[in-house]
Amino acid sequence: MTITGIVETGRGGASRIPDDMFERRRQAAGGSLVRGTMNVRVPDLAGAVAALGTPDFETDKSDHKGSLQWWRVTLRCTALPDGEAGVFVVRQSRTRTDYLEVMGNMRFRDAGVKDGAEVSIQREVQS
Repeated sequence: MTITGIVETGRGGASRIPDDMFERRRQAAGGSLVRGTMNVRVPDLAGAVAALGTPDFETDKSDHKGSLQWWRVTLRCTALPDGEAGVFVVRQSRTRTDYLEVMGNMRFRDAGVKDGAEVSIQREVQS
């Protein structure tokens, strides 16, 4: 399953989460996670979320916006150093955001990904 989208500017909210919350998320993600997310606008958000299937894991289960769901995916973009990276799509279960958020072990802007960049998100079919 592949989802395509366009990178767009965010509001910086993910970079301002409390240190203890970020540390719990970093540990849940295997220890290699940097602050901040990259926002990806997709043509059919509901379809994209459905196509991701069951999350690999969830954190922040008591948050008022619902648990934070995590899907392991491969992000492809020509601006990335190797053209692709193993990352996470993260989404709160009761959010109203109209884009996907991607987190990983890099600052995507520092890696050269700019607004308007075309990206694809690939998730292996879960059996």
